Amino acid sequence: MWISGALPGHLARTQQKFHDYLYLGLIWTDQPCGTIVYTYSDKSFLIIDDFGEFRRSVKTMCQQLGAVDIDQAATGQEAVNQCLNKKYDIILSDYNLGDGKDGQQILEELIHRRLLKPSAIFVMVTAENSTAMVMGALEYQPDAYLTKPFNKVALKTRLDKLMEKKQAMQAINNALEAGKHSLVLKLCDQEVAANSRYALSALRIKAELLEERGELTAAYTLYSTLCKERPLSWAIAGAARILIKQGNPRAARDLLESATKELPTFLDAQDLLADAMLQLGDSQNAQNVLQEAVKRSPKAVLRQRKLGEVALKNEDYPVATRAFKQTVSQGRHSVFKQSDPYLKLAHCLTRSLGGSPVEDKRTSDEFHRVLNELETDYKGDQEIAMRSLLAQAELHKTQNRPDDAASAAKGAAKLLAGLDRALPPDTAIDVAEKFVALGDADSAKQVLDACALLHGDDENLKKQRQEILGKAVKADEANDRAVELNNAGAKFFEKGDHENALRNFRKAIELAPQNISIVLNMAQTLLDIFQANPAEKDLLNECLRCLERIRHISPEDKRYARFQALLRQTQQLKAEHGA
Repeated sequence: MWISGALPGHLARTQQKFHDYLYLGLIWTDQPCGTIVYTYSDKSFLIIDDFGEFRRSVKTMCQQLGAVDIDQAATGQEAVNQCLNKKYDIILSDYNLGDGKDGQQILEELIHRRLLKPSAIFVMVTAENSTAMVMGALEYQPDAYLTKPFNKVALKTRLDKLMEKKQAMQAINNALEAGKHSLVLKLCDQEVAANSRYALSALRIKAELLEERGELTAAYTLYSTLCKERPLSWAIAGAARILIKQGNPRAARDLLESATKELPTFLDAQDLLADAMLQLGDSQNAQNVLQEAVKRSPKAVLRQRKLGEVALKNEDYPVATRAFKQTVSQGRHSVFKQSDPYLKLAHCLTRSLGGSPVEDKRTSDEFHRVLNELETDYKGDQEIAMRSLLAQAELHKTQNRPDDAASAAKGAAKLLAGLDRALPPDTAIDVAEKFVALGDADSAKQVLDACALLHGDDENLKKQRQEILGKAVKADEANDRAVELNNAGAKFFEKGDHENALRNFRKAIELAPQNISIVLNMAQTLLDIFQANPAEKDLLNECLRCLERIRHISPEDKRYARFQALLRQTQQLKAEHGA
């Protein structure tokens, strides 16, 4: 991965050290790749640009390189749709595509939805060189960053360089795509043992796969060993992630504070540093860190959202309002678009009332514009309609209109009664707080009780439930025992004792059959045991039945990606082994 040519002057001035960009692995030289001649006749291409003439020009260049299978897309959404139906080898995407998704949003969606195969090449093409664009591109790490105008020779030089690495890593990438994790780890070890020029890339794949599989001790050992040898950003981030997961935010904070001083544009470190600070109860410094990060890369939707949430927790409504406005604006065409930022922006606007009549009128108008957009975009979603009515009730109450507030609250309670699913913990807590504030404790209890059935091991939910309802909630003995068994199983898994881990998870799931964390842990264990013993095909069927218990998990749940990955892997293994 690399950047061709000099960085824009105003961006270069922000660099403290060459490592600011080297840490991303995005700076390479344009030296010839040797005597190897690469052919593109067997590669599928996708060219994305809103100007037809430019698409045709790039297509001609690709044909001159030998390419035959070439598709085109004029918009970001068209490109994503094509990638849903076909896994391309090489994607050349313009950054600025007019209305709709831009090139960065295409890349982030393809990565998030796993629509790029490991061996794919994604090249960002642009004539723009703003700081926001460059930093956004760097964060999502396209394989190359190519500046318009360019010719066939420049394109070939860049693609040849990328093909060199992709072909060297082909066996590992194929194993990754097939979900053969044990083979991936073996091939990575072979690459390292051979002292290959791509040994570091193999070590990164190995460490991240170990982390994904829950083998945190092994992953941390690898990350930390690499950190001692050189300041690798991804290794530092990996070590910090595991420290946070293992409940050691203080060590993570110390590691990340040092890293961010060395590498000021290491934005992943700033995200993790904020997480560590939040675990330590230092929400104000977490907010400060995130504010600095969004100054450098304002297009990061998830970071803007996190800043809004932290500022809201700190009751810093001006900062929260700005952050949620950016989240809504930048997220309109993003795969990370969600309803929650609209509702939190509405809440912040309500809390901003109390100024002059002119300011309050402007704020109220903006409030209604936000909810109108929300209700239009999520038309037919009963949960969104319910939460929108709660937001309106909150506004009416703030404006001393009790009858309107009561009417909106009653409508929200009616919609709540018709919901066919429990709300995620954070949403349930927010909704329950609003019902209590509007004088409807029964609806608040209904929301929290339904949520507790699925998330009984969530300590924050237990605590908030007690506080919101104003009384102690009797502990569910079966659920507490399930949590104990789950924790014991996790310890056995970490030690590599999968049989005892599975024994504990099976007991736990009998007591809490819909507990998301327990289900995911059990599914992971079943898959690991099966891969070591492929003859035991019943394990795959048990894994599918297990995952079926939590099929209604919310896409906004932080465990949703793990659920999807386990489900995909199980289905793939069943197909391969005829289970």
